[in-house]
Amino acid sequence: MLISIIIPTFNEAGSIAEVVREVAKLSLEKEILVVDDGSQDGTRLLVRKLEREIKELRGLYFPENRGKGFAIRAGIRAARGEIVAIQDADREYPPIHISSLVEELVRNPEITAVFGSRMLKKNPISYRRYYWGGRFLTAIVNLAGKAHLTDVTTGHKAIRWKILEDLQLKADGFEIEMEIVMKLLRRGFRIKEIPIEYSPRGFEEGKKIRWTDGLKSVWMIINRGKN
Repeated sequence: MLISIIIPTFNEAGSIAEVVREVAKLSLEKEILVVDDGSQDGTRLLVRKLEREIKELRGLYFPENRGKGFAIRAGIRAARGEIVAIQDADREYPPIHISSLVEELVRNPEITAVFGSRMLKKNPISYRRYYWGGRFLTAIVNLAGKAHLTDVTTGHKAIRWKILEDLQLKADGFEIEMEIVMKLLRRGFRIKEIPIEYSPRGFEEGKKIRWTDGLKSVWMIINRGKN
C-alpha cells in the first residue's frame, strides 16, 4: 500500500533536510511530497538537492506564500497513495510516529483517520496561551461534532486518500485543521487518536501560527467546515 507523506513547508531551511531524511528512513512504501509554499530562505534549493538524493521525494514549488492549508491541498491533489499522512517541516513532530499512525489505519478498516494526540502523554508546553487555545478549540469541536477528541490542532494525521479528496477542502491557512476534523465528523467518519511525542518551538525559532489563526479556526468550527 502506497503512503503519500505531505510535508507543507515555508521558510524551513534550518530543519527541512533533517525532517525529509527522517521520513525517508521510515519502513513504508511511500512517496514524499514536499510542498514549498513560496519560501525565500533557501528552502526550495535544499529540497531540489534532496530530490536528487532521495528517489521517493517529489517537490512541489509555488512562487508565493498562500498558507499551510493551500500547501496541504496541493499535496492532496498530487498524492498517488491510498493513505495520506501529514508531517510538519519544523521538527516539532518526530516523523517516526507516521508509521504508528499508518499502521493503526491499516489494522482498522472501519477507521477513516488517525490523529496523533499530544494530550495522551506528557509533553512540554511552549506557550500556555497556545496550549489553552488548543484545548478550547478541541472542546468546541467536541461540542459541535458530538465527539470525544483530545487534540484537534495536531499536525500529525493519517487519512484515507479517497475520503480526504472527497472532503473538498478549501481553507488556505492553519484553519484547515478544523476544516478537516469538522468535515470528517459531519459525515460520520471515525477518527482514532494515538499518543505522540511533541517538541514545541518558540517564535524565535520560526513558529508561525498567530492568535488570528485561532479566530479563523473558531469561525471554521462554527460553520462546521462548510466554507
